Amino acid sequence: MALREPPASAGATSKIEQLRDLQEAGDLDRAESGYRDWLAAHPDDATAWQLHGVVAFQRGQFKLAVERLSRALQIRPDFPQALSNLGSVMLAMAQIQQAEKLFRMALKYDPDYPEAVGNLGALLNTRERFDDALPVLERAVALRPTHAMSHNNLGNALEELERNHEALDAYEEARRLAPDNVVFTANLGKIHQRLGRHDHAVDCFAAALERDPHCVSALCGMASARRIKPEDQEVQRFSEAFSRFDSLPYREKVDFLFAWGKLSDDIGEHEQAFACFRKANEFRRHTRPYSRRGHERELERLRDVFSAERLAAYKSSKCQSRVPIFVLGMPRSGTTLTEQIIAGHPAVHGAGELRCLERSVRANLMRETAGSAVLDPGRLTSERLTRAASAYLTDLPCDYRDDEFVTDKMPANYRHIGAIALMFPRAAILHVRRHPVDNLLSCFQQNFARGQAFSNDLEDAAHHYHVYRRLMAHWRDVLGDRILDVDYEALVTDPEGQSRRIAEFIGLDWNEAMLCPHKVERSIRTASQWQVRQPIHTGSVERWRRYEEQLQPLIEALQDYGISV
Repeated sequence: MALREPPASAGATSKIEQLRDLQEAGDLDRAESGYRDWLAAHPDDATAWQLHGVVAFQRGQFKLAVERLSRALQIRPDFPQALSNLGSVMLAMAQIQQAEKLFRMALKYDPDYPEAVGNLGALLNTRERFDDALPVLERAVALRPTHAMSHNNLGNALEELERNHEALDAYEEARRLAPDNVVFTANLGKIHQRLGRHDHAVDCFAAALERDPHCVSALCGMASARRIKPEDQEVQRFSEAFSRFDSLPYREKVDFLFAWGKLSDDIGEHEQAFACFRKANEFRRHTRPYSRRGHERELERLRDVFSAERLAAYKSSKCQSRVPIFVLGMPRSGTTLTEQIIAGHPAVHGAGELRCLERSVRANLMRETAGSAVLDPGRLTSERLTRAASAYLTDLPCDYRDDEFVTDKMPANYRHIGAIALMFPRAAILHVRRHPVDNLLSCFQQNFARGQAFSNDLEDAAHHYHVYRRLMAHWRDVLGDRILDVDYEALVTDPEGQSRRIAEFIGLDWNEAMLCPHKVERSIRTASQWQVRQPIHTGSVERWRRYEEQLQPLIEALQDYGISV
C-alpha cells in the first residue's frame, strides 16, 4: 500500500508527514489518534482520509478501511492512491472484480502510478490471466526496478507461461534485492526444481527454512523435492508449523495440507496422510465446483460433432506435418513418464503441457454461444482446419526441423482427439491409461495449480472418470488405430518392450536413451516433476491398497458405473 503521496496542502505538510512516519514505523495507535484529531479540524482533507484508511487496513479492519478510503474519493474522485489502496482492500476481501476495476481506474488518472501497475499485475496473476499479467508486470518492473515484489510477481507470470529461464532471472533478481525474504528464496527453489536442478532447489528451500523454519512455501517445496524419511527434520517442522495453521491465508492452508499429506504418505502414516488430503480437498471444493451435468453435456456435444457419419464427411486439413506427438489421458495417469521416455530420443523435443491446441481450436474451430465457446461443425472445413494446424505449429515454444518431433502432453487434450485427427492427419496420438483407483487416488492427493475440480471429491472423481472413459471409447470406435493405448502398469514393468512399441507407432528408430528418461534434461512443470527424475520403477503400482478402507466410496461409485477395480 502506498503512503507517500503529496499532502493536501503545504500547510498540512509537517503534521501529515509526522503521522505518516508513525504509520511507517508501525506505531498505528498514535497514527490513528493523530489522523482522527486532524480530520476533526480538517474534514475535507482527502490525503488524511486516505492515510487513515490505510491504518484501518493495516489493522485488518477492512470495512472501516473501505469507509475511510471512500470518503477520500468523495472529496477527490480522481485520487489514484486512494483508488489503488481501496482496490487492495477489496482484493483482501476477495472482491476480485471490484479490485481490478479500482486498479484500472487509478491508472486512468495516473498511468505510471507504480503501486497500481504492480497491484493490477499481481491481481491478474491471481486470476490466472498470465498473458494479460505479463506486460503489466514488465511495466511494473520498469517503473520500479529495485522493487523486489515486482520482480517476484513477474517471475510468477513467466513461470506459468513456461518461460522458465526468464522466470529464473526474475526470481534471482527478487532474491538479490530482498535476500531476507524467504518466499522469494522458496520461489527460486521451485523454478530450479522445475528446471531439473534438484540440488539448487533443495539449497534454496533449506536457506529459506534456516531463516524461517515455518515458511510454508519452503516447507512444501522441500516435501515435494524428495522422498521424506521419518528421521528427517521436515517431519518435526511440519508438526511445529501446524500450530500456526489457523492464522494462514487460505492458499497456504491448502498448500500446507497437501504437502503434509505427501510427507505423511512418505513416512507410512497413511491415516494422517488421508486426513490431510481430505481436508485440503474440502477447502479446494469451495472455490472449484465440479459440474457433473456440464461434463456430460460436453461428452454429448463431442460425440455429436465427431460422430462416425460426420467424420466421414469432413475434409481433413492439408497439413501433412508429423511434428506434434500428442500424449494425453487422465491427469496423473503416466503421461509425464511417457513423454519423458519419448523425449529421450535425440529427434524429439519434450515440450510438456502446452496450451497451443486449446488456443488454436478455440480461435479457429469454435464459436461463442451463451458466454462459452463450443465446437461448430460448420467451421470444420479443410481451410479452417489447415489454418488451425498452422497456428498450432507457429505457437509451439521451441525450434524444430521438419524431420524432428515435439511432444505435447497436455492430458486434457483427450477432449480434442477428434480435432487433432482432422488437423494433423499424420500426427501420432498416444493415450496413457492407468488403474482407475490408483489414477484417481493420485489426483485426490495432488495439489493442482488450477482446474481438475473433479479431484476434490471421490464420488465426483468417479463420475469424471466414467465420462472420460465413455469419450475414449467413442474415439476408439470412430478413429480406430489412429490412437495408441499405453498402459502405465505395462510401461513400468516392461519399459523396453513398451518403449519400442511407442517408437514404432510414432515412426522413430529405436534409441537406447529412451530407457533412461530420468536422465533427460528439460524443464518439467507437471505434478510428476520429482518422480520422473528417478529411474523407472513399479513403486506407484497398486498404491491404492494402502488406502483401501478410506477409498470405499470411490470404489463403490466406480463399480456403480460398471468400471471394474
